This record gives sequence, C-alpha cells and structure tokens, in this order.
Amino acid sequence: MSLKTNILKQLQSGKTLSGQALADGFSVTRAAVWKAVSALREEGYKIEGTPKAGYRLLPSDVADEGELSRLLSAAGFSGVKVSVVKSLPSTNAYAERLLAEGETSPSLILAERQTAGRARKGRTFPSEEGGVYMSLLFFPDAREEQGALAAKIYAAVSAVLGGALRENEIFSDGKKLCGMLVECLSDPDGIRGCIAGVGVYPDRLSESVKEKYPTRVSLCAALAVSLLSLASLRKG
Repeated sequence: MSLKTNILKQLQSGKTLSGQALADGFSVTRAAVWKAVSALREEGYKIEGTPKAGYRLLPSDVADEGELSRLLSAAGFSGVKVSVVKSLPSTNAYAERLLAEGETSPSLILAERQTAGRARKGRTFPSEEGGVYMSLLFFPDAREEQGALAAKIYAAVSAVLGGALRENEIFSDGKKLCGMLVECLSDPDGIRGCIAGVGVYPDRLSESVKEKYPTRVSLCAALAVSLLSLASLRKG
C-alpha cells in the first residue's frame, strides 16, 4: 500500500494529524508526507493544513472505493463487494456481467459517468457530469414477485432522496432528480439475481439532503444501505 493511500486512510478517521506524527508513523520524512498530501489534493481531496494543528480531511467529492466500503461496513454491510469506476457504458450492464460470470455476493458498482446508461423500454439514461450512477447486484428470496420487489426498491431510494416518487422516477420542483431501473434474472424456480440501477443528479436535491450527504460517495453509501436494509435483500 502506498504512502499516499496509508495517509488517506489515517485522515479518513476524522482526526487532525500532524505532519510529524504521520512521518513517524510511516517511518518517512515530513517532506514525503507533504508530497503525498499534495498528491491527494490534486486528486480532489480537500485537506486542511495548519502549521500547529496538522492535517484534517474535509468532505471531498471524490469517488473513493475504500471510503465507500468503510461506510458500508460501518452500517453493518461488510460483505458487499465494491467497485468504483471512472466511466462505464452502463453500471447495470457491468453488474449483469458479474452475475453471468457467477458472482454470488452482493456487489455495488459506482461510476462517475455512464456513456450508455439504461432506462426502461430500451431508452437511455442521460449521464451528466457530477451525477451518481450506481447499481446494486443482490440476491432476493427466489419467491419474491418482481413488481413488488421493484416497488420496495423505489420506496427505499425515495426515503433517502425525498421528492415525489412517480413510478421509477423521483421529481422535485418539476425537475427529475432520479431514475431507477430494476432488472431481474429468473428461471423456473424464481428470481436468481436482481440488479437495482439508480441514477441521481445531486445538484437537484434539496438543501437538507445535500447537507446530510455532501459527497457522491456518502450519497451512494446511503442509497446502498437503504436498499440492503430491505428484508428481501438480506440474503446473499
């Protein structure tokens, strides 16, 4: 693990850490610590640094796989496989491929951008810069009815985002802030696996929701936890 990654993990604890403490902890020079912190800042992490207090990580809108895993684990879902990707044609298509390859664990995929996002009836879901594009692959009770399962998923997402739920979309002040696509793979014995795709435009969320979830990773984690908390999604 690189020095940069190790320092990020330390700062993600929420503590303010001096450059000397970090240098001593990793047996490196303070110059090496400064260089690693500078690299993290270039990646988009907001790190506050003062001569006497040290370094402190502020909420940063960086799609970070480790932070997403940490938030899920803190909420009691440590068994979820997490993938964060810069760009994908479709997060649902990626999850579908995992299922086809034999994945049997709940899996969360977050992309900063989609080039061919899926929507219902063969339509595409527009991908805007700064959006949250995620898919959760899970394994519900095989006896679950797909329509009822989709309704539960829509409600779970709506509980996090607020707004007005209209079938598989959520609106606020007349603007669409979220679209959802639920796709299930079934056989004669019932549902084998299900993919819940969620696309959110964070800039359209209410101020209270933005304040509660100031980054894409925190919002993605909250949505995933809400979905994983559904009784029918607990089996994996």
